[in-house]
Amino acid sequence: PHQVSSIGLEKQDTFRSFALNLRKGMVDSIGNSLPGQAGSLLVALLFGLKDKLSDEVALNFSNAGAGHLMAVSGLHVGLVAALILGVFKKIKLRGRVPLLIALLTVLFYAYLTGMRPSAFRASMMTALSMAAFIFDRDYDLPTALSFAALFNLLINPLALFTPGFQFSYAATLSLVY
Repeated sequence: PHQVSSIGLEKQDTFRSFALNLRKGMVDSIGNSLPGQAGSLLVALLFGLKDKLSDEVALNFSNAGAGHLMAVSGLHVGLVAALILGVFKKIKLRGRVPLLIALLTVLFYAYLTGMRPSAFRASMMTALSMAAFIFDRDYDLPTALSFAALFNLLINPLALFTPGFQFSYAATLSLVY
């Protein structure tokens, strides 16, 4: 069999370290506020981190057909965008600034969750939608999906061969058409 060996530690950039530390702090805070399975479930729903869920809870979600709720995707990204835009609407701030802040927040949320293909796709498509509003342009869903896939593959060409990438884009493409 093939053996894998380390050739050294990867140096993490400041932004990645910041995001990982922020996520760890949020996960720890949730764990301290909601001990047990409630906290683990919230962490799984927010960040897609299912490793602390009990096998029973994971199986129950799977049997109920709701296991996809723990994979960060369009639902999660849409809720983050809606939350940000809702706060700005409540304080009666409108225009391009709330859209720009929501756009940046959505991209950061995808980074915070680990940039899995479904989170990346959803955040890119949402960001493109908001950018279309900011620049007063039409939003074209198939073009946004194609751009998200192309950009994802520019960052990581090997993503093309992962089931997460294939299923995320195939499912979204089937919904579009």
